[in-house]
Amino acid sequence: MKVTRHLVDGERLPLCGGVRVVHTPEHTPGHLSLFLELPSILISGDALVVVEGQLQGHDPSSPRTYPPPWPPYASWRADVVVCYQDGVYGHPATARLRELAGPG
Repeated sequence: MKVTRHLVDGERLPLCGGVRVVHTPEHTPGHLSLFLELPSILISGDALVVVEGQLQGHDPSSPRTYPPPWPPYASWRADVVVCYQDGVYGHPATARLRELAGPG
């Protein structure tokens, strides 16, 4: 499939009640996450993982080319996080995302 346009960090797509584009270049330079404003779902792709039921940062077994992208997530209220390979974090995720962001 041919790419017809590039999405931009912070862009709001008029889909599903609003979808926010988040540039999360964790292990690939063009990686994106999508935040569905309603019903408050973060689709993190490979930027986050679920390990033994707990939301974690980037999978340590994958190569890392950029620093963690936690600050973009820290201010959002996400009820659910969907990770590409490792499942769904179905707890209210806001507090966990802030923990991953660290101080500041």
